[in-house]
Amino acid sequence: MEQEVKIRKRINARFVLDQKEESILLHIKNIFNCGNVNNTGVGDVYRYSNGSLKGNEVTVDYFNKFCLKTKKQNAFKKWCNIRNILLAKEHLTPLGLIKMRELIKDVNK
Repeated sequence: MEQEVKIRKRINARFVLDQKEESILLHIKNIFNCGNVNNTGVGDVYRYSNGSLKGNEVTVDYFNKFCLKTKKQNAFKKWCNIRNILLAKEHLTPLGLIKMRELIKDVNK
């Protein structure tokens, strides 16, 4: 009889969006009512980030209704898949963790 091994590994499903206009990201933060906006430290580029699985539910709903443009839409779909795996706790097995690491590498490709 094979015993299932559970792994306690923390993986964050952080949503990140970079823009040159801080006001746009502050508006997004207000719409979602969660997350943070900071300067990236690279010129005048600002970053909205949200690392909360619960808070990211609003993010998913919004960007499913108002789709992102260009390659960001593809990255968003991959990120949603990873988030769903985390919510299902599939990453807590050795095979699930390996699968998760491979998916994470591919998000922005």
